[in-house]
Order: sequence, then structure tokens, then C-alpha cells
Amino acid sequence: MNRIAATPLMLAGLLGMASACAGSDGSEPTNSATATVEVATTESSAEAAQTTAPADTAGTVTDDTAAPAAADRLDASGQLAWVLDVLASPEAPALEEFEAHFAPSFLQLVSPDELVGGLAPILGQWTVGEDAGDAIARSGLIESADGLRLQFDIAVDPANGLITDLLFRPASPLPDGPVTVESVDDAVGSIAAQAGYALFDTSSGSCEPIHELNADEPMAIGSEFKLWILIALAEQIEAGTISWSETVTLNEEVRANPDGDVAQRPNGTAIPVSDLAGLMISISDNTATDMLLDLVGREAVEDVMVRLGVSTAERNIPLVGAREMFLLKFDAANAGYADLTSDERRSYLDDTLAGQSFSQISESDIPPPPWDIDRLEWYATPDDICKTFVRLAEISTRAGMSPVAEALGTNPGTEIDRSKWDTVWYKGGSEPGVFAMSWYLVDVDGNSVVATGALNDSTTVFSELDAASKLPLMIALAEVLRP
Repeated sequence: MNRIAATPLMLAGLLGMASACAGSDGSEPTNSATATVEVATTESSAEAAQTTAPADTAGTVTDDTAAPAAADRLDASGQLAWVLDVLASPEAPALEEFEAHFAPSFLQLVSPDELVGGLAPILGQWTVGEDAGDAIARSGLIESADGLRLQFDIAVDPANGLITDLLFRPASPLPDGPVTVESVDDAVGSIAAQAGYALFDTSSGSCEPIHELNADEPMAIGSEFKLWILIALAEQIEAGTISWSETVTLNEEVRANPDGDVAQRPNGTAIPVSDLAGLMISISDNTATDMLLDLVGREAVEDVMVRLGVSTAERNIPLVGAREMFLLKFDAANAGYADLTSDERRSYLDDTLAGQSFSQISESDIPPPPWDIDRLEWYATPDDICKTFVRLAEISTRAGMSPVAEALGTNPGTEIDRSKWDTVWYKGGSEPGVFAMSWYLVDVDGNSVVATGALNDSTTVFSELDAASKLPLMIALAEVLRP
């Protein structure tokens, strides 16, 4: 098996990390399997499915308790060392080697090819820094020679030593010298052709700028558009037309890219709305997103953007769903979409794309990235994202709206100093040439800050790992500058 680059067919919109958390007894996973550029999720960085990987890639599924010989069995530290050897090797392991190290329940969620693709953004030499745990589960930090740091979590089945959980995510960056406006501006601005970010004091319920860099320029934001769907959903639940506990049935028309949690489940699966909301935000699950978009209606989300005063609302209307965006970017038959009028685009989405399936796209059809990010994406300014978080914060305080805070607070996006921040909400978004990270933070005194930034490059695929390591410097700057 040769090394392969990560592609959107493998990615869930998190942040160029790979993770899977499956019960060692073969039960449902406690988190989600992702390999990202969603990212996941970046998107999001913790950015971390259920049911079965495609039969032709998943390998033979056997009982997880079929243990290797005791002399060959590795504990969590030994398996971590093997993973780091894989990252350092120019060749990916053969299928048999994956099966010798990963539990079948893991490989049901993430096939070897998907795992190789998900790990592609972090290939290289890594050494273990901080490390804690026991023979079954360990967590800590790994560091690269050029100073990049990743948090890791790994766990093995105590019965056989096979890996059941594996998660990598960016650790909080270590700034060179004091954190200043100039140092953070330089770090963020060094990654991509376009870079913009802003810090806002939102303690009063409005967005008061603390510091901005190129904040007036609308940027592609990837999966951060899902925040607007969450608002539309919460509003309809409060109005009584939807409930958190009602279920939505998965069908082929809303199935997005084949990775993530929900896309792995069979048609006809009924999933509670609260679960879909959590998956849409915490792991940027694209099929969960499209199920909720179909539930609340495209026009309702567009209305949210208009009422919020999102400056790019007209550019985002008609709102394109995740499956639709993949089809528009990767199917040559849809190449003329961006040249249509707004009314023509809406008809195209509702009529022409309605009968198209993501399964009709093969990896050989996908052109080299970036993929027309100046015309086919979701767009916002930092102020737009800030207003969105302020609206979500207000909604979350109402009766029955705790799932909003739960969805936003599950994945912190990076390592956060919890002694300084009581509440950490995060949403990210990414594709090749696009990387966005945004936080709503509340300190121990109840004061709130929004830190939001995006990187765009329409001609070059920049390092997502570099982006995920430097954009969190916004939080360090907020700690210095906030009132």
C-alpha cells in the first residue's frame, strides 16, 4: 500500500487529524471516527462514527478478543511507538500490519486507506514529550523537530493489546517570546495568501472589537456555516415545530461524503435531532448537517443570516448543503453552477442536484485542489461569526436549549487553559486552501470573548497543521488584550 494524500472522500471537515474511538468490546464508539481537512474540524481539532466501513477497504472483521500471542502483545506505549514509526516511514503499512495493530471494531469505522489518508497531514518525525496513563490508555504530547505539538490519546483492548482509540489534535501553541499584537499578526499572516482574524469583547451582548487583522475582508469559512443551521434549528424547537427528542430518518438523498458517523449508518436509521446537532458541530458530520438542513429548510437558515445582519448573506444565498457542495466541486457536469443567477442556482439545487448522489463521484474524478474556493464555498467576516456566537449564547440560556451549549462545548478545538476559561465553544471549518477556527470563551468572572480567524489560498494548499498550531494564538492574545 503506497502513501496516499488525504482527500475529501476521507474527510469530515475537522482539522487534518485522524481519530477513532470504538468500544473495545465492539460496541458503539464513544466518539466519532474522522480523518479531516472537513475537519474537521477542523475543522476542528479534536475533531474525533459508527457502523461499518466499506467492505472492500475495511479488512476482515474478526472478534476483537482474538488475542495475539502474549509475547507479541503491545501495551498502549508500545502501540504509540508503532504509530510514530508509521508516521516517520515513507511507506504505509500493509493491510496485514494494520490488522495486527488495530482492533476490528476500529477498522470497521476507519478503513486502512482512510486511516492512511487521515494521518497524511502529520507525517514526519515525532517524539513523545509529556506522557501519562497506564498500559491500557495513555495521553500526552508529541513534538516535531520544527516545534509543532500535538495532543494524543491512545487506548488498547486489555484482552489483546489492539488499538481501540486513537486521537491526534493540535496542542496549544508555544509562542516565540511574549504574545503581542505584532507576533500574532505575523504568525497568522505567514500561513496563507489571505489571512484575517479578530478578537471581540462580547460581555455586553454585542461585538466590541479588541483587535483585528484584515477583518473587513469576507473569507471562505468551510463548515462554520453549520452554526447558522444550529440557530435555525434551535428557533424552530423553541417555536414547537421540532423537538430535540424527535428522530430524523437517514436516506440516500441527504447522505453526504462517506466518512463521518452518520454516513456509515444504513438507510432507514432513525437518529434523534439532539444527536444530529451534536455531531454536526462537534465532529462537523456532513450527513448530520444535511439531515438537519433538510429538516429546518434552506430558506429558514437563509433567514437567520439576514436577520443576524451577516454581511455575506447575499453571497451565501441560496445556501448550499454539504452534499451539494461536494457535487458542485467534484462533478464536472455541475461546472456552470457558479455562473448562474441566484434564482437559477436555487432551481439547480432543488431540481438538478436533488437526484444526484455522492456515490457517483470517484476519487479519479476529483481535480487537484484547491477547488474554486473563491466561488464555491461559504463566506463570512469575523464580525459575522461573532454575531452568530452572540446569538447562540443568548439562545442557550433559554429553557430547553441546553443541547445548544452541549453541541458547541464538546470539542474545544485545541488545548485550552480551563483555569482561565469556564466556557469554551468551538467551531472550525476547512478544505484544501481554506482553514477557519472560531471560539466563544467565557472567563471565570463571566466576561466573554470571541476569537475568530480564517485563512484562504485559492492557488496553493497550505499546511493545515501549521494553521491549526498558529490560529489558537488568537486565544493567547485575547488573554493579554481583553479588558
